[in-house]
Amino acid sequence: MRSIHDYYAELVFTKKVMEQKLSKNIYKKLIAAIENLEPLDQSIAGEVAHAMKEWALENGATHFTHWFQPQREKSRHRPET
Repeated sequence: MRSIHDYYAELVFTKKVMEQKLSKNIYKKLIAAIENLEPLDQSIAGEVAHAMKEWALENGATHFTHWFQPQREKSRHRPET
């Protein structure tokens, strides 16, 4: 029997997967938003969601949900304690 450590985080929508599944322009905009804290271009949301869904289905997903938790400026940066 496989240990959970053998397969935990095995199927993750990583930057490498994003680069394969998204158009070059959409990938660049998404990475800029993630890495440079640039505002997310709302026009890319549909393609990103579709790519994630297709990738999940290719990997055997039978159910899919999208849980969005908006980040507010006050909650994004927590002070060090």
